[in-house]
Amino acid sequence: MAFSTIQGSGAAPDSFVGTSGVDSILIQNVRKAVFLNGRGSGDTIDFLSFTDLVSGYTLKGGQGNDAITAQGNVGFGTNISNSLINGNAGDDLINLSLVSSSSVFGGQGNDTFNADLINSLLNGNAARDTINVYSAAASSVFGGQGVDSVNVSGILVDTVVQGDKDNDTIVVNNPLINLLGDPTSLLNVTVNGNDGNDLITVNALTGFTDSTIFGGEGGDSINAAAAGVAVYLSGDEGNDTLVGGIGDDIISGGDGIDSMTGGAGNDSFLYTSVAQTGTVGTAAIDNITDFTSLTALGAIADTIQGFGVAGVAAGAGIIISRERAVPPTQLHLQLQTPLLHFLELTRSISLPLTATALVHLMLFSL
Repeated sequence: MAFSTIQGSGAAPDSFVGTSGVDSILIQNVRKAVFLNGRGSGDTIDFLSFTDLVSGYTLKGGQGNDAITAQGNVGFGTNISNSLINGNAGDDLINLSLVSSSSVFGGQGNDTFNADLINSLLNGNAARDTINVYSAAASSVFGGQGVDSVNVSGILVDTVVQGDKDNDTIVVNNPLINLLGDPTSLLNVTVNGNDGNDLITVNALTGFTDSTIFGGEGGDSINAAAAGVAVYLSGDEGNDTLVGGIGDDIISGGDGIDSMTGGAGNDSFLYTSVAQTGTVGTAAIDNITDFTSLTALGAIADTIQGFGVAGVAAGAGIIISRERAVPPTQLHLQLQTPLLHFLELTRSISLPLTATALVHLMLFSL
């Protein structure tokens, strides 16, 4: 084990420089700015138990598989702010608690993060990263390049979570990290798989407000069957599969040939252009697998919503599978014109409950 220290002078930051060997570095209660570079090999770097608010830290793991822990003090209500933490090369383990207004990067290598974030940026960078976020406020989380696993839980507010490049897996409220089953809620949160064929799972939530789950480009799968609350799902580009839960969900397939399942609840299937519906008589057409237009009492249940477009061709359509309303089945299409006037079209069809009905979207403007 090796370690060397180069002390800063005057107002300059304190500098701690490791060696080419395996270093073990512990820094605590340093109130001024600190620069640290672990350099070579697999270093252990700990910043713990601060009695004061500290800021202006630059922490670099260097080459090798490093373990970096940066943690404020819950008892004193202090944190680490306005700092830069970078694992650099190697498969790094980075643990963060009470870190605010900071930037955190994994660098190259298959990195693992365990973090609580406040007004901060976390980016896994290249390779296969595992990112576990236990709470976040006003923060951004990116998987970076590579096939990443991103897990978020706890209270998430004003936060963006993105898989970024490649085929990523994103789990909202993953029981593997939320071992105690603490409440997970989203307020003004955007989750986006971005490029690649992403797998996004939304487990039990206590709240979902002003938030959206996007698939991004690629053939994505978004499953919110276990969410327990109403969610907003958008497949975006590509041939996507979207599944809602027991709430009154809003589901938009976006471009591509999409399969959409609303689940229980009065769901809305949203279209913002005729091109998103597909073309009648071809295989390139969306499929709503469990549309329920009427309840047993005759009230409107699921709806299909679309923005009216002047002069639209009559070929636009959607496949409705396993229509669950009591015969004679009525499909309610709620149409919105460019003038923001709402119209409702009731169209009666007589089909067995197991049959597939082809429904033409009659989109027009006043």
